[in-house]
Amino acid sequence: MPVCVVVWCIEELGPLRLSKTPPIISSLIPPPPHPHPPTHHFYVHPALRLTAGTTTITLPFSPARAAALHAALAALVATFSEKAAATRPQRWPATEFRFEGDPGELALFEAFCNPNAHASPFDAKVLVTAAGGDGFSVMTEVGLTGLRSDLGAYGKV
Repeated sequence: MPVCVVVWCIEELGPLRLSKTPPIISSLIPPPPHPHPPTHHFYVHPALRLTAGTTTITLPFSPARAAALHAALAALVATFSEKAAATRPQRWPATEFRFEGDPGELALFEAFCNPNAHASPFDAKVLVTAAGGDGFSVMTEVGLTGLRSDLGAYGKV
């Protein structure tokens, strides 16, 4: 059985006095049991690293979600191709990818891009929102080409 040694140093009240041997009390105490033993074991997916300017956000992300996001971004790039080939200006539908996570993943992940607000896919920004079950939420703009390269790097992991 492992043993934990606790050492307490007792100081006198009043002016500080230096002595060669400070009073020390030692006792042998068994370690306390773990306060929260693990009850669930979740499969941990590889992390998706999103780079937004000088900030990098690492998120738990399943391969199936990454494939769905990759397909949504490919459709968005196809929309930009159709927009460039169009002879008359028109309104193009916005792309929105959203999912609510499973245990061990994010509580919410959302990516939104309006192709009407950008001239080309190289100028396009995607609004990314990630929220955890603990109440934290991160919202940032990521370049479309940067998001696609981050997904490509995720697929190589």
